[in-house]
Amino acid sequence: MDKIQKVDYNGILVLTTQQIAEAYETEQQIITNNFNRNKDRYTEGKHYICLKGNELKEFRAKNQNDVLPNANKFYLWTQKGAFLHAKSLNTDTAWEVYDKLVDSYFDKKENITVSELSPELQMFKSLWDMQAKQELEQKRQAEEIAAVKQTVTNIKKELTTPIGDWKIEINSKIRAISIKSGIAYETIYRQMYGELENTAHCSLKRLQENKIIRMKKSGNSNTAIKEATTKIAVIEDNPRLKAIFENIVRRYAVSYCA
Repeated sequence: MDKIQKVDYNGILVLTTQQIAEAYETEQQIITNNFNRNKDRYTEGKHYICLKGNELKEFRAKNQNDVLPNANKFYLWTQKGAFLHAKSLNTDTAWEVYDKLVDSYFDKKENITVSELSPELQMFKSLWDMQAKQELEQKRQAEEIAAVKQTVTNIKKELTTPIGDWKIEINSKIRAISIKSGIAYETIYRQMYGELENTAHCSLKRLQENKIIRMKKSGNSNTAIKEATTKIAVIEDNPRLKAIFENIVRRYAVSYCA
């Protein structure tokens, strides 16, 4: 962690997004995406500082290599903000680096040569350091447990909450999955349709064609036929396919949104 250049903003040690990404061995965009997805968990002034206007100009003048010339805002992350990013990534590397950041980056205390202290002070310092580390670890574990409990609650809700207006809610869930996963909306639908056909041993295209034939024989208008023969409409018509597809959507939602 000694390789990271310390950034001091108004007496507060902070990290840039690039520094966090490099330290946690990930990409800046992933850090930004995690922040945007969990903005309600971050508090400005506590977890981050957003520089704009004159504050950004002054910071850019002192740190030209850190800020892009066309940037209109710039984020700096506090120690607590760095913790939330480690929590979002939830990798062994991120947690190990966060511990090192706490010990060697954010600790502003002057180095003390312990051997020069009296035996009593050496013992007191050792006990103090041990207690502080235990308290930080307990706090981190408590936050991890709270996050796990919330995830379990979200999964339970996702798996047990009845779906009302089926097509509307299914579309809404798939859009949420697309946002959280970063996978295109249409791509997720194609994947889910493929899983449905493999599981149910059916062809949605064939079911669409058969329904079109039936509706034409019944004298339905082209508009009505078009609306009623989409893949999602064909699935909704068949209770077995509907149940299978609903389970597929819920599974994706648990994986990406819980």
